[in-house]
Amino acid sequence: MPKRAAAILTDTACRSARPKAGGDIRLRDGSCPGLSLRVRPAGSRAFVLDVTRAGKRISDLAIGDYDPAPPRSRADLGARSAALLALKPWEVAPFGITLAEARARAERIRAFVRAGGDPVEERQAARAAEVAERVAAQRDADGISPAGSLGDLAQRWLDYQRREGRSTAAIRAAELALERDVLPHLRNRQAGEVTRAELAKIAEGIAEGRGARRKRPGQPAPVAARNTVKLLSRIYAYGLDIDFPGVAGDPAARLARRHGSAARRDRVLSPGELRAFWRATGEQPPALRAFARLLLLTGLRRDELLGARWDEIVRDEAGTWLAIPGLRMKGGKPHAAPLSRLALSELALLSQFREGEVLFPGRSGGDAPMREAFYYRKRLAVRVADLLDVPSPDPRPWTWHDLRRTARTILAAAGADEVPAELLLAHVPPALRGVAGAYNRHRYRAELQAVAELLAERVAQAVEEEIAAPAVGEVLPFTRRA
Repeated sequence: MPKRAAAILTDTACRSARPKAGGDIRLRDGSCPGLSLRVRPAGSRAFVLDVTRAGKRISDLAIGDYDPAPPRSRADLGARSAALLALKPWEVAPFGITLAEARARAERIRAFVRAGGDPVEERQAARAAEVAERVAAQRDADGISPAGSLGDLAQRWLDYQRREGRSTAAIRAAELALERDVLPHLRNRQAGEVTRAELAKIAEGIAEGRGARRKRPGQPAPVAARNTVKLLSRIYAYGLDIDFPGVAGDPAARLARRHGSAARRDRVLSPGELRAFWRATGEQPPALRAFARLLLLTGLRRDELLGARWDEIVRDEAGTWLAIPGLRMKGGKPHAAPLSRLALSELALLSQFREGEVLFPGRSGGDAPMREAFYYRKRLAVRVADLLDVPSPDPRPWTWHDLRRTARTILAAAGADEVPAELLLAHVPPALRGVAGAYNRHRYRAELQAVAELLAERVAQAVEEEIAAPAVGEVLPFTRRA
């Protein structure tokens, strides 16, 4: 007896089909081979397709859920048709479809199979890509990069910098540069597959100020571009040293030359500016006054001094020092900054307003350093300009770091010995590098104190300030060290 042909499926049959508690119901469409409406026991209705690929039967290939009431407006129908046409043959419709749309989708899938395509393999590949994308997004959210990726290499390099005792501020600056400009684009790319063209594109974007993640979008930043390229070169050099998987060269090599050289800073405050600087700082609250003056008298960098604590002030047979831990120093090594009598007088005044453990507390109190120092310099520069008797010989604005350069220039003009003068700035002088430094283990404690006093005397002469010896033993909480 011949097999009975399936009846042509209608919308009425699709809507009226009743679910069965024992399992699915299949309503086959006699006008479209392989197309069926599957009715689940819970009542859901969806179109599925059976096709044959290279002698292998593919069953229950989902097409889309059944929608008995599609939109009626022309605009909605047009958008719906465009969305269905945009779907790949193996993709499931993201919204409910009608019987006519299911037949059209079925014919497109059958044509894809006749052309040699495999909708099952394509669908599995698409799902695998979707899962990989979700995993990568979750890794980004958790700060985890795949093994062998540029993000993985960068994290290993940062961990190495921490193990080697590098400056916390320098490591944080490198992290910010990577997270802001590089890793959002290349975090999950295999480090050995990153091309020179990709890094050049990132550097050009930084130089031109492109990107919403930049601190000042639209403002060109060629120096930041060059520094980012140099950072990537250091990371890839580390990758070569440790035989990182896939890394066979440095794609960032020589890219920094495209963005010119950094403008050399040579700004030094003139004697007139020094006098105006001393007068302007004298008008400020004690913490701001002491911070600005101690930057000049100690030659320290801004953040090295900003985080200073009272228990870091120590005294020994050579004199009084500000003992700064290596984590706060640029070079990552502890530094003892000699405190002259003029510096101690500023600390003695500041100690009368002591509120916590830090020398320069913020407005909120506690042990957090003041944030005002970041904005104080601009206001101070305006006040210094107002107090000048004659215009400055150098119209360029000065920075906190220029006070450090000014201190070193004053010492050179005073004829100070090169070794203690450089050690004052936490530099390694040429005379202590290489073999000479390996054998010369003199600590230069007395020489450092003498250089600090010489700097204070020359500053006092320039600003017409009399140096008095403060009663430091009664005012400052010194810690005696051997």
